[in-house]
Amino acid sequence: MHAAPLIAWKQAPFLRLIIPFSAGIVIQFYTYCPPIYLLSSGAIALIIILCLSKASIPTLFKFKYFIAYAFLVLLATTGAWRMHLRSQAIKPTPIAHIQDSAYTYLATIEEPVTEKQSSFKTVAQLTHRLSGDSLIPINTTILLYFQKNPESAGLYYGHKILFNKQLQPVKAPANPGSFNYKAWCEKQGIFYQSYLTQNDFKILPEKAGSALTKSMFILRDSIVNILRRFIPGPKESGLAEALLIGFKDDLDKSLIQSYSNTGVIHVIAISGLHLGLIYMLLGLLCKPLANRKWMRIIRPIFIITGLWAFGFLAGGSPSIFRSALMFTCIAIGDSISKQASIYNSLAASAFLLLCYNPYWLWDAGFQLSYTAVASLALFQQTVYNAITIPQRWLDTLWKLTATTIAAQTLTLPVVLFLFHQFPVFFLFTNLVAIPLSSLILLGEILLCLIHFLPILANPTGIILSWLIKIMNGVVESIDQIPLTSITHININLLQLILLYAAIAAAGIWLLHKQKRMVIPALLLLIGYFSIGAYDGYQIRNQQCLLVYHLPQSTAIDCIIGHHFVSAGDSAIQNNFNAELYSFGPSRNLFEIRRKENLEGMYKDENLIRLGPKTMIIVDSGFQLPPAREEPMPAADVLLVSHNPRLIPEKLLARLPARMVVIDGSNSARNTQKWLEICRKSGIPCHSTANQGAFVLNAY
Repeated sequence: MHAAPLIAWKQAPFLRLIIPFSAGIVIQFYTYCPPIYLLSSGAIALIIILCLSKASIPTLFKFKYFIAYAFLVLLATTGAWRMHLRSQAIKPTPIAHIQDSAYTYLATIEEPVTEKQSSFKTVAQLTHRLSGDSLIPINTTILLYFQKNPESAGLYYGHKILFNKQLQPVKAPANPGSFNYKAWCEKQGIFYQSYLTQNDFKILPEKAGSALTKSMFILRDSIVNILRRFIPGPKESGLAEALLIGFKDDLDKSLIQSYSNTGVIHVIAISGLHLGLIYMLLGLLCKPLANRKWMRIIRPIFIITGLWAFGFLAGGSPSIFRSALMFTCIAIGDSISKQASIYNSLAASAFLLLCYNPYWLWDAGFQLSYTAVASLALFQQTVYNAITIPQRWLDTLWKLTATTIAAQTLTLPVVLFLFHQFPVFFLFTNLVAIPLSSLILLGEILLCLIHFLPILANPTGIILSWLIKIMNGVVESIDQIPLTSITHININLLQLILLYAAIAAAGIWLLHKQKRMVIPALLLLIGYFSIGAYDGYQIRNQQCLLVYHLPQSTAIDCIIGHHFVSAGDSAIQNNFNAELYSFGPSRNLFEIRRKENLEGMYKDENLIRLGPKTMIIVDSGFQLPPAREEPMPAADVLLVSHNPRLIPEKLLARLPARMVVIDGSNSARNTQKWLEICRKSGIPCHSTANQGAFVLNAY
């Protein structure tokens, strides 16, 4: 085991292919190399390889590094070319001009509608635009939001609709640190969205779509109905749906946050954990017949069929099929040779997936799945062997602990980089959640198989409900412990690279007993913490006013160093969604915590003074000050909030300001009016609805 990583490099040809191939994808994504350069570079590298491949052995030996570099260039240009092709494939039909007015479109619903707080949401494929009596072909995937009504609730995969509405670009994040949904959608090939009321669309009688995909959605809905019917409790059945098939519509949002804070969110996200359990279960079923010769052929076929059948049952999402392909490659490698390198199987599956969709390289699920499995392969046995326990039950507990520690080794940097938090009690929570979730998953499969026998299905559902209650109770109890999760961890890309380099150096030291790697590991960690110390110094000296963009609400953070005082609407501060999607990410980015008062700040109902900067809040109850002979000193910011009933020109004459900010609490009409008046008056104006949150440095 100790020699495995170095031996793996020789035994894993795909490991040597995936690195330059991925590098080409990344370079093409961030720089964009014109196709002619890619083709030229690839052609030159290929010609060099072909010419030298026919040379004598001494010549090959002489030019071995030259050939190696040519292979690297060929693989990198291949990755870049695949990235170029994919980016061209997902580009929408040029329809920028249609944002200016409403057109009539023909669209096909691509998935069943999902219920949101105030609408139904789905993905649709635009196929045509109506122009007079003719149909103009369009090939664009869009997001559609429907007003809640019985007609929109009945929309399903394959339905064709005709709608007349203006398309809007998917919006960029409005507040600092928020998830960039626009960038995520663009990687899926989605660039536009629209909101439809009952009168905006018509369902057509004809239907489209794949029969296989439709049957998959029907099967998914059948499983959801079985779980809802036999597992009592909405919280319990909602988690059961997410655990078995990744259906998250009924999941309690506060429960999701608890699972995230305690480091077991992977339990309720269909991932490598679930497919790994299915893989192990199928392997155990084959074990009694392992010595039969024909099992060498039947075993991988049985396992692979089972993996993909589960993927089909679980809804066929990209994350499920990615994990299915990963374990398929492992099963094939294991069937060819017991000594087959798991690293080669992992690299082969990653290579195939990136050939299909290079954008998956930026997918959090892809990154976490592969780092977790690679981490287990590298470190699990070493961690387990570190302690010998004679008692069988304690040894089993230690094995599970070692597995959890090993999996965290390579996933931790990604978790810190993407989610900015570290779950302190992840070890204990995983010791409870993984065995319980595995038992629940197997129980749910059994429930689906026996659902037509209520005499067996009813008690099975009740038992599953109690198991889920126990798991939820443990997770939520741990989440209530102070400092359950260390938040406000912000590391940049350079720190991520340094952290992985330090882990690699420490891994070589521990796995191969190479003490010379201790110094590089320490130097890399010093570099990592030095960057963190510099960032911390900047945070301690920050002083600013942050005006959030929140529809129908006003929210302001007055920030000094690591602390803030909130202002604006008090009700929104306790809103769960606002905290989860806006306040939490922004306060994490600025690394700030709430405080009742801040030295150097003054705040009353309509005035905020932070350092030398002044903000006046003009809301619906604001009273215009009396006219004065001498003009008042100009405020740094005039914040327009909640549609004030004042004449803007008169207000600006009485209260001069260097800048006007219009937040999300104003109507679109009022926002447009203020923008126009500020433009005519020559006053800089910032609309949070159009430009996102506003930050004023108060030095």
